[in-house]
Amino acid sequence: MVLLRWSKIGDPFKRTVKDSESEHDLWLLYAQDLPENRYLMLSVFGPHAHKDSRFQSYIRTLKVDIVDPWLDGRLHCFEPPEDYEP
Repeated sequence: MVLLRWSKIGDPFKRTVKDSESEHDLWLLYAQDLPENRYLMLSVFGPHAHKDSRFQSYIRTLKVDIVDPWLDGRLHCFEPPEDYEP
Protein backbone atom coordinates (compact mmCIF):
# COMPACT_ATOMS: atom_id res chain seq x y z
CA MET A 1 0.00 0.00 0.00
CA VAL A 2 2.72 2.47 1.03
CA LEU A 3 4.99 1.63 -1.91
CA LEU A 4 2.09 1.91 -4.34
CA ARG A 5 1.28 5.40 -3.04
CA TRP A 6 4.95 6.41 -3.07
CA SER A 7 5.36 5.25 -6.68
CA LYS A 8 2.96 8.03 -7.66
CA ILE A 9 4.93 10.74 -5.80
CA GLY A 10 7.94 11.96 -7.75
CA ASP A 11 9.61 13.95 -4.98
CA PRO A 12 11.02 11.51 -2.38
CA PHE A 13 10.87 14.21 0.31
CA LYS A 14 7.09 14.20 0.00
CA ARG A 15 6.82 10.42 0.47
CA THR A 16 5.45 10.13 3.97
CA VAL A 17 3.56 7.50 5.92
CA LYS A 18 0.22 7.88 7.64
CA ASP A 19 -0.05 7.35 11.39
CA SER A 20 -1.94 4.13 10.65
CA GLU A 21 1.13 2.89 8.70
CA SER A 22 3.70 3.52 11.43
CA GLU A 23 5.40 0.16 10.91
CA HIS A 24 6.71 1.56 7.60
CA ASP A 25 8.10 4.76 9.13
CA LEU A 26 11.85 5.13 8.63
CA TRP A 27 14.67 7.63 8.52
CA LEU A 28 17.33 7.60 5.86
CA LEU A 29 20.39 9.34 7.22
CA TYR A 30 23.32 10.50 5.14
CA ALA A 31 26.76 11.55 6.28
CA GLN A 32 28.92 13.41 3.76
CA ASP A 33 32.70 13.40 3.68
CA LEU A 34 33.38 16.53 1.61
CA PRO A 35 37.17 16.16 1.19
CA GLU A 36 36.81 12.60 -0.11
CA ASN A 37 33.44 13.20 -1.87
CA ARG A 38 31.90 10.15 -0.16
CA TYR A 39 28.55 9.47 1.46
CA LEU A 40 27.53 7.05 4.17
CA MET A 41 23.86 6.06 4.29
CA LEU A 42 22.26 4.74 7.45
CA SER A 43 18.63 3.76 7.91
CA VAL A 44 16.47 3.60 11.01
CA PHE A 45 13.18 1.73 10.78
CA GLY A 46 10.02 2.32 12.86
CA PRO A 47 7.46 1.84 14.10
CA HIS A 48 6.97 5.55 14.55
CA ALA A 49 10.66 6.24 13.78
CA HIS A 50 10.07 9.99 13.60
CA LYS A 51 8.03 10.26 16.79
CA ASP A 52 9.74 7.90 19.23
CA SER A 53 12.28 9.68 21.46
CA ARG A 54 14.34 6.47 21.73
CA PHE A 55 15.20 6.75 18.05
CA GLN A 56 16.49 10.29 18.54
CA SER A 57 18.87 8.99 21.19
CA TYR A 58 19.86 6.15 18.88
CA ILE A 59 20.68 8.67 16.12
CA ARG A 60 23.13 10.41 18.46
CA THR A 61 24.70 7.03 19.23
CA LEU A 62 25.06 6.31 15.49
CA LYS A 63 26.83 9.63 15.04
CA VAL A 64 29.32 8.97 17.84
CA ASP A 65 29.88 5.25 17.16
CA ILE A 66 29.73 5.15 13.34
CA VAL A 67 29.66 8.52 11.56
CA ASP A 68 32.44 10.30 13.48
CA PRO A 69 34.88 7.34 13.21
CA TRP A 70 34.02 7.02 9.50
CA LEU A 71 34.75 10.70 8.90
CA ASP A 72 38.02 10.40 10.84
CA GLY A 73 39.10 7.37 8.76
CA ARG A 74 38.94 4.96 11.71
CA LEU A 75 35.96 3.01 10.34
CA HIS A 76 35.91 1.53 6.85
CA CYS A 77 32.62 0.61 5.18
CA PHE A 78 31.78 -1.15 1.93
CA GLU A 79 32.15 1.26 -0.96
CA PRO A 80 30.76 -0.18 -4.18
CA PRO A 81 32.54 0.48 -7.48
CA GLU A 82 30.91 2.86 -9.93
CA ASP A 83 29.37 0.02 -11.96
CA TYR A 84 28.07 -1.92 -8.93
CA GLU A 85 24.62 -3.48 -9.26
CA PRO A 86 23.18 -5.39 -6.27
